[in-house]
Amino acid sequence: MPIIEKNSVIVELYELPISPRKDDRFGRVVSTRSLNEDDLIDIAVARGTELNPSTLRAALEIVKDIAAGEIVNGTAVTFGLAQFNVMVNGVFTGDNAQWNKDVNSLSLRITPTIMLRSKLNRSAGSWYGNHRHRGEYRFRYALSHRK
Repeated sequence: MPIIEKNSVIVELYELPISPRKDDRFGRVVSTRSLNEDDLIDIAVARGTELNPSTLRAALEIVKDIAAGEIVNGTAVTFGLAQFNVMVNGVFTGDNAQWNKDVNSLSLRITPTIMLRSKLNRSAGSWYGNHRHRGEYRFRYALSHRK
């Protein structure tokens, strides 16, 4: 299988005190940076898109506004890398139950798209490095995405 790209994820391992085994660990991915929409637009421009930054930004704002309007009206919307669904929290008592702001609320369920899940699931990797960091072990997991 041809390798498409290589990525790297830092995973910190922590003791798992609820496990009967003393050597069990759970891992957390360490975010090494955070990108916003402007950063992504800058990357797209640097990669050579024919669209200028203001056109990309304007188009993104229009689509975001449309998506948000649909989501708040209960529409399931797939936008970007995720699908957004409105959820109801809390219990309703009886057939004629009323909304109780102290018990009921709305929230969002955000589910990664098949494309994003597939890209992550196609990753093959290997651990390298092993050193203590802040009292726990830190590893780097090298990912190679394959077709």
